[in-house]
Amino acid sequence: MFTWLPQPQIPNPPQRFIDQALRAATNYGDFQNTALNQLDPKYKNRKLIKDGQRTNSRMQYGIDLGKDWQDWVCNNIMDDYISTGARVSVGENTTTHGAHCDSWIEGKPCYKLYFLVDRGGDRAVTCFFRQKGQPLERQGTLENIVYVDDYDQLDVIDEVRFPMQQWILFNPNILHGVENVTSARTNLVVIFNDASIKVLFQRSIK
Repeated sequence: MFTWLPQPQIPNPPQRFIDQALRAATNYGDFQNTALNQLDPKYKNRKLIKDGQRTNSRMQYGIDLGKDWQDWVCNNIMDDYISTGARVSVGENTTTHGAHCDSWIEGKPCYKLYFLVDRGGDRAVTCFFRQKGQPLERQGTLENIVYVDDYDQLDVIDEVRFPMQQWILFNPNILHGVENVTSARTNLVVIFNDASIKVLFQRSIK
């Protein structure tokens, strides 16, 4: 089990796709939202309870980058992904993307390759949580999204500032969220459905 793992062996996208994602992030309202889970009104309008205060939650807005991007992913990463594109964190009067898990697809857990191109503020950090009395990894669906609004129910198990412009393997089946987001936090993502990820360790010999 893991929260995230760096993947330096995966090639960085050409700059034109990074630029495309950044441009799209500033005009996300011009695009149809392609991010899974984000259209459920109950989830979209959730209120977080932190330190005795109620606050809004940011959310991910998905943007389709088109066939050229999809072809690049197929040729350089994988061709059996579920979805791919850009994501931007949006929200009003809040700096927190509330704790949530991504949905399983067809009864299998999803994972994602994640490439951060704009941190959304120098102090923005990703937190992984365990809900008190619940298993670490959770099985959510599009019809039954796993999320927690009351932060008194959560214990932080990991906190990280992801490296910029490097692919990481992200385990979205563990409750996770982002703190201190003050601008358009933007990333590229490849979501895939695979319950048997293998982690290989290679000893460096000098």
